[in-house]
Amino acid sequence: MDFLVLVTIFACVYLLFEFVINKILVDYSVDKFYDSMRSAQVDLNNSLAFLDEKKELDYKKSAMEIFDYLKISVLKRAQYDNSVFEAVFPDSENYAVIGIRKQPDLSGAGNFTLYDTLKKMIDKNTAQATNDSSAKKYIEFGFNGLNYIGIAAYSETGIRKSFERTNDDLMYPIIVIADDKNDFFFRLNRVRDIFFALFSLVFGIGAIFKIYSTINITREIYDIRDRMTRAGKDIREKGLISGDQKALKKKFIETTNLDDSFSELKGALADLGDIISGIADRELFIATLKKDDSLLKPHNEMMTIMYLDIQDFTGITERHKDNIMGIVNHIWTEVEHIISKNKGKINKLIGDAALLIFLDNHRDGRTNSALNAFYSAIELLSRVPLISRDLDISFNFRIGLDYGNVTYGKTGSDKNYELGVIGDNVNTASRLESICKQYHTNLLMTEDVYRNLRLQSGGDINIRKELNSQGDFYIRIFAVDKVRPKGKKEPKELYTVIKRKGNDYALLGIETYYDAGNYTTYRQLLSDFLSSIQEWRNYYMKKKDENEFQLSERSVELKNKAEMRWSVLVRNLAEFYLSSKLPLAEHLIKMILKFEEFDEFQKVPKEWLKKSSYLVKEPSSDWIITGTPELEK
Repeated sequence: MDFLVLVTIFACVYLLFEFVINKILVDYSVDKFYDSMRSAQVDLNNSLAFLDEKKELDYKKSAMEIFDYLKISVLKRAQYDNSVFEAVFPDSENYAVIGIRKQPDLSGAGNFTLYDTLKKMIDKNTAQATNDSSAKKYIEFGFNGLNYIGIAAYSETGIRKSFERTNDDLMYPIIVIADDKNDFFFRLNRVRDIFFALFSLVFGIGAIFKIYSTINITREIYDIRDRMTRAGKDIREKGLISGDQKALKKKFIETTNLDDSFSELKGALADLGDIISGIADRELFIATLKKDDSLLKPHNEMMTIMYLDIQDFTGITERHKDNIMGIVNHIWTEVEHIISKNKGKINKLIGDAALLIFLDNHRDGRTNSALNAFYSAIELLSRVPLISRDLDISFNFRIGLDYGNVTYGKTGSDKNYELGVIGDNVNTASRLESICKQYHTNLLMTEDVYRNLRLQSGGDINIRKELNSQGDFYIRIFAVDKVRPKGKKEPKELYTVIKRKGNDYALLGIETYYDAGNYTTYRQLLSDFLSSIQEWRNYYMKKKDENEFQLSERSVELKNKAEMRWSVLVRNLAEFYLSSKLPLAEHLIKMILKFEEFDEFQKVPKEWLKKSSYLVKEPSSDWIITGTPELEK
C-alpha cells in the first residue's frame, strides 16, 4: 500500500511539472521576451519621433544608428550568449539588422532574414491566438545552425521608405527577439532535476527509516509476547512475578517511540510543502486543495496596490552579470521580509519589478492597507543604503501607490493560473512608479492613499516606533502635483514623502536636503501653474466657434495673453529652479515649454533667462476643459 501511495504521489508531482510548472516557466521566459519587445518599441518610438523633429540629421544614417542601438540594448539585457536580435525590413529594402549576444555585429548575414517568412509566422500566431487563448505565444525557427524560440512583431512606428526624409510612405520592419532553444529550457530542466532529486532523497530516507523501524518494532512485539508468555507461566506455577517484568515494562515504553517515526515523516512532508510553497502562491495552493471558492472566485476587494521597480537595473546587470540572479533574489528577499511585517505580499514578480498587494480584509482580520503599504514603502527606501552595502552595488527603488476597489481571484487558464488583481488602481500604481523619474522622486501616491492614511496633515510626523528606528525619524507628506488618472475626468493630487534633518528636508530615497522654504515656494508656483489654465480656457471658449485657420482679433489677443501668462510663470519657475536646485520644479517647466525651448534652457540656462519671450506649448483641449493634465503613461 505504501508503495502505491509513493508511486501515486510521484506521478502527480511529475504531471504537476509537465503541465503546470512547465507552462509557468515557459510563460515566464516568453514574458521576458515581451518585456524586451515593449522596451525596444518605446525606445524606437521616441527615437524616430526625435529624428522626425531634427530635420538637419541624415535620415538613413540616423535610422540605422537607432536600430543598431536597439540591437545592443536588447542584447545587453539578454541572459544567454546565443540570444539573437533581428530587425528585418521589407524585401524591397534589402536590409536587416542582426546580432547575437556573443557576436553583436551580424547585420546582413544569416539565412533567416526573409520578411515574408516572418510575416507568415506573425499572421499565423495572431490567427491561432484569436481562435485559441491557450495557443503558443512564441515562434520557433533555425538560425546559424541553432534552433531558436522567441517572438516577432511589427514595429509600432513606421520608417520612411527608401530611408528618405522626403518620402511620406512608411514601412514597418519586423523585430525578432529570441533565445537558443537549449538555453530557453535550461531553467525548467534544472528546476525539475533538482526537485526530483530532493523528492527522491526525502522519500528514500523516509522509506528506509520506516522499513528499519518496522523491523525493530516487529522484533520488539515478538519479544514482548514471549516475555508475557513466560510471566504467565511463572505466575501459574510459582505464584511469583519474574524480574523479567521490569524489562517487559521497558519494552512497552520503547514501543511508544513508534510515534516518533511518524513525526519525522510528517516533518519530511512539511519540508516538501515548503518547497511547493516556494514555487506557487501558498494561499492559492491551499485554496485549490480545499476548493475554497471564496478566494478563488473573482471578487471585489478593497486594497492598496504597490508597484515597485529596481532603478538602474540595466546598469546593475551590465556591471554584475555573473551574479545578477543572486543580487535580484537578495533584494526580493529583503522586500518580502519588510512587506510581510505589514501584512502585504508579493503578487507578481516581473524581472526587476514587482506588484505588491495589501488587503483591507487580511486573513488576520480587518486592517488599514494604505497605512501598511505606506510604512512598507518608507522602510524599503530607508533600507536601500544597507542593502547596497551588503551587495556592494548602487541602486534604488521607485514606488507607486494607489488604493481602491479591484477584482481579485483566480485568473488565467485551467492549466496555468494564479491569484491576480485587475483594476484601474493597478494601472495607476504602475504609471506612478514610471513617472517618479519625471518628478525626480522615488515615491508617488494618490489622493486616495493619502486620505486613507488618516495621518496629521501639514506637519511633521515622527514614525520612529513604526520603523523600529533607533532615533527620531520625522517625515512630512508633500503634495507635488494635481493630475487626472488615465481616462478619468476627476483630478487627484499626487503626494510624495519628504524627511527632515535639522531644519532641512529631502525627498525620501535621496540624500540631498533643501531649506523648508523651497518647498513652500514650489507649492505657490504649482498653485499658479494650475490656475493659469483659466487663461487658456478663455481663449479656447472664444475660438471654438471660429474658423481655426482665421481667428478673430479677440481670439489672437486671448491666446497671446495665455502665452504671456505661461512665459512669466516659466521664468519664475526657472529662476526658482536654478537658485534652489529643487528638482520638482523641472517637471512643471518641461510641461510648459516646447521641446526645443526646454532643450535650450537645459544647455544655456543663464543666457536663456535673458530672452524676452519663450516658445510655450498649447495645452490639449482635454486639459483645458477639465483644468488638469492627464497622468502620463
